[in-house]
Amino acid sequence: MSSTKQKWLYIIIILSLACLSGYLVKQSSTKHIEFITPDLKNSSSACIKEVETDPAQAIKTSVGLDFCIAIPSNSSTGYTWEYIPTLDSDKVKLIENHFYAAETNRIGVAGMALFRFSAQVSGKLEILLVYRRHWEKDISPVMTRKFEVMIQPK
Repeated sequence: MSSTKQKWLYIIIILSLACLSGYLVKQSSTKHIEFITPDLKNSSSACIKEVETDPAQAIKTSVGLDFCIAIPSNSSTGYTWEYIPTLDSDKVKLIENHFYAAETNRIGVAGMALFRFSAQVSGKLEILLVYRRHWEKDISPVMTRKFEVMIQPK
């Protein structure tokens, strides 16, 4: 494939993903879906989410408590959200991450990626999530989200 054709292909893919991400955000803001981690349904630390976690708002928690980040996703495209540990990652522990599709009979429907963390040590940190295909490690992610977390002592 010629260099020019390859560049146009990349541009088309990026524009398609940009359109898809706009669709996902629109879907998450107009359709409320409740997501519960199945193993914690009756626990006080259950993660219940109806809409996307706002990266502009700091997440406040305390040592020993769990917290969740929910972000629109569509795993049928091959793209998934991935947690990237940082230097301060010892302050939290990733407990689980799951994709929850919207309840519908349609195939390939968008939903939410839900990440549940446990606060281990007090302090401030940033959680980094990237949206990419897991087999394309050498390619930059198509989206990145950063979430500020403030953990108080017990």
